[in-house]
Amino acid sequence: MCPTASYVSDLGAFEQPGRDAWPRAARTPGGTPHASPSTGSSADPRAHDLFPNGGILTLTAHRRRTVTMVDAMSTPSQRLTDLPALLEAMNEDEVARAWARCMRELRRRDLIRTANTPVGDYAERICCQRFGLTRMGFSEKSIDAVDADGVQYQIKARRLTRENPSRQLGAIRDVDKHPFDILLAVFFNEDLELQEIWSVPHTVVSKAKYVARTNSTRFVLTPTVQKDPRVRQLV
Repeated sequence: MCPTASYVSDLGAFEQPGRDAWPRAARTPGGTPHASPSTGSSADPRAHDLFPNGGILTLTAHRRRTVTMVDAMSTPSQRLTDLPALLEAMNEDEVARAWARCMRELRRRDLIRTANTPVGDYAERICCQRFGLTRMGFSEKSIDAVDADGVQYQIKARRLTRENPSRQLGAIRDVDKHPFDILLAVFFNEDLELQEIWSVPHTVVSKAKYVARTNSTRFVLTPTVQKDPRVRQLV
C-alpha cells in the first residue's frame, strides 16, 4: 500500500498518495484530510479534485476559480507560473497573510534583515554576494558594506513599476560629511528581479540636490548621470 503524506494550505488540507517526501512542516500528523482521491469527498467545499500525477493539485477556490498548485518536486518556473492564479483566487485577507508569510520566509533564509519592505535588504544581500563585500551592522548609520580594501559603500535600491518608473533613490543623509565612498544604485523590476546595478562615487552624489524639508540629498540616476565617466554600470 502506498504511503500517504498530507499537507495544509490556506485553501484546505489535502492528502497525497505515494508522496512521502513532503516537507515536515507542511504535514498534518494525526489530522483528518479534507479531500480524498479515492472517494472525491471533501469537508472543504473549495476542494475540487486531486490527481496523483506528480503531486499536482487542482482546487476550486471559494470564488469558483480553478487553481493549480505544484508540489515541492516541481521546477521553480512551474511554481512561479502557477502563482498568479493562486493569488487571484485568494481574498484580500489571504493575500495579506501570504505576503506576511513570504516576508517571514525571506527573513528565515537571511535574504532580508528587517520586517520592512524587502527591496533594500535584498539589494544589500545581492551586492555583498556579487562583489564580495562585507555587510555592516545596523549601528553603521550610512555604511551598508565594505570591501577588502576598506572602501565604504552605501546601497540604495528601487523597484521600478509601470505606475512609478522613477529612478529616484531613497533619501541620502549627511552627504556633506562624506559618510561613504561609493553609492551602489540597484534597480529591480516589478517582480523584484535584478535589472541594474550602478557604481556612483561620492563626488557625483554630492552634486545632487539637497532637500531641506527632509534634511537629505535627493539623488536620481538620470541619463545624464549615467553618462558621467565616473559612473559605471556593473550589471
